[in-house]
Amino acid sequence: MADEVIQEMRDVLERVWANPSSAHGPGQAARRVLAARLRAAGCPVDLIPVDGEGRRGLQAAHALIGADVALVSVMGANNETGVHMPMEELAEIVHAKGAPLPPSVRHATWPLASIA
Repeated sequence: MADEVIQEMRDVLERVWANPSSAHGPGQAARRVLAARLRAAGCPVDLIPVDGEGRRGLQAAHALIGADVALVSVMGANNETGVHMPMEELAEIVHAKGAPLPPSVRHATWPLASIA
């Protein structure tokens, strides 16, 4: 990870303390700040929205993920809502789009996976 990204994350975590994956107000504020700071540092950031059931939207993922994507980070299961993300389907999209994908992620069963 680039030093600039690490510094941006550290700064945000020190000043905006909430979990950026949380659905509550402080978490959403942290998500917005973190994404804005990464973009300002020259790191493109796309957030895949969730569908009506709280799962990452596969159509949006299909539209956003391309061969130019360096990292797709997905929480396999939301620790606040219990919703499981469609990991296998997301892995298939990443692979089909030509983005790098570790083979073990396609059948990931752990709660957090970074698809790089």
